[in-house]
Amino acid sequence: MVDLSNTVLPPVGLARPKPVDRWTLADVRAHLAFAVNLEIWTIPYYLTVMFSIKDIGHPAFRLVQSVAHQEMLHAQLAANLYNSFQPSEQLRIGPFRYTREGGVPHLDFALDPEAVKKYGPPDACLGGLDLVRLGTMCLIELPESHPPPLDPDRDEYATLGDFYTALRFGMRQHAHDVRGNHNQVDHFANFYRNLGNTTVTEDGPAGLNQALRLVDVITEQGEGRTNTNETIPLAFQNTADDFDASSSHFEKFNSVRDAVLSGRAPATYSADPHAEGTAPQQVLGRNFAKLVSSIREMFNGRPVCDPFGALMSTVGANVLACWRQGVVPRFSDNGSKA
Repeated sequence: MVDLSNTVLPPVGLARPKPVDRWTLADVRAHLAFAVNLEIWTIPYYLTVMFSIKDIGHPAFRLVQSVAHQEMLHAQLAANLYNSFQPSEQLRIGPFRYTREGGVPHLDFALDPEAVKKYGPPDACLGGLDLVRLGTMCLIELPESHPPPLDPDRDEYATLGDFYTALRFGMRQHAHDVRGNHNQVDHFANFYRNLGNTTVTEDGPAGLNQALRLVDVITEQGEGRTNTNETIPLAFQNTADDFDASSSHFEKFNSVRDAVLSGRAPATYSADPHAEGTAPQQVLGRNFAKLVSSIREMFNGRPVCDPFGALMSTVGANVLACWRQGVVPRFSDNGSKA
């Protein structure tokens, strides 16, 4: 007979600790909400760098532009994923902050010191095209560099690749919780003729397969599978207006960074980094708040008051106006109401 006299058991009535690799449905939803907000966070950061370049035909401008456009697709895909796992509450969007102290949401680059050594200390402050911003952009889009932690209580990862690998792990544990056709959005079909469905329309395991494919779209377009130069699968490539449709975000940012390092940087606008509250910054802040509200309504299945596409164009024009008037763009979304 086994002697259990020295075995310490949890007190009666107390739950046993959850295994570190066991994800609850709430864990999956929380990480999908992280994904939506992180993808949206990158858009102002990339737009600010992009519009600091004077020549809109320059390869650097066009490469960053292609990534910024694709990040909105990624936010849409992540929102579709969130809504397919029977959310218990509406998706919260924002707030979005761009400070050195706050960093990039849900990423802790210190967990990958070799990457930081190569690309330099990250800076989440908005600014123009320079090695600091480009290094941060490369760090954001890093592929999976090592087996990521799978603990669902974790809310920061070394790389986006690690984040999505952990998320896949959690999603697979809840195949039978997937429900299709709930607040699904598809605004970009005309740009991806070979992609097929970008929504989750099935329940259960069939729906999970659709959901995992959407994660594949995000990672293949953004980070790629590994640190090698892999071509994006043809089905996932932009068929309309991408300057380099076969390259991932990570590769695109690396190529721009390499050009700057080699002395081939494009001409950029100069600006007063300390200017705050100027007229163009205020206009941008108001229109960005409208854009965030439009995205929030759209992803939660509510009627959209302001057309999303027109607002995106307006915000872009406002960013450019800031640079032309010698101030760094400033974004404010006025909170995160559901």
